[in-house]
Amino acid sequence: MDATEISSVSDFRSVICAAAREAVDQRVRRLVLADPDFDEWPLEDAALLDALADFVRLPGRHVLLLGRSFDLVARRCPRFVRWRQTWGHAVETRRPVDDEALVPCLLLADRSLAVEVLDKEHWRGRVMSADARISVLLNDFDALAQRTEPTFGATTLGL
Repeated sequence: MDATEISSVSDFRSVICAAAREAVDQRVRRLVLADPDFDEWPLEDAALLDALADFVRLPGRHVLLLGRSFDLVARRCPRFVRWRQTWGHAVETRRPVDDEALVPCLLLADRSLAVEVLDKEHWRGRVMSADARISVLLNDFDALAQRTEPTFGATTLGL
């Protein structure tokens, strides 16, 4: 995937689907999706769900979703919720322990690919591949991820 600029929510959605497919093609080990609420993410898009399923079918793969709240996902994305139930062993959802922590809007595919939204109001962002800035993003994300807790269980236990 070439480095490109994101200038609209539709650009963002198409880039996310393409990036997930590229993560499969490049055989990356970990795919990170982060957003405060995943409101504009194409989690119901069949192409994204197919790419994510292909990704977690590969041995030793892990998907991490980090968000402040997954309420919108639970209400608006029934296909994604079903997909997650199927692949719960390889998909982890977490939220920051600190309510003041800033959750970025980004996709990270190891150190090889990143999609970062810098301005969610105007949907401005960038796609990076084989860029030194990816390591900085990954280090910042890992620091945030260390201060998180599990949330949004794949299944609901109870009577």
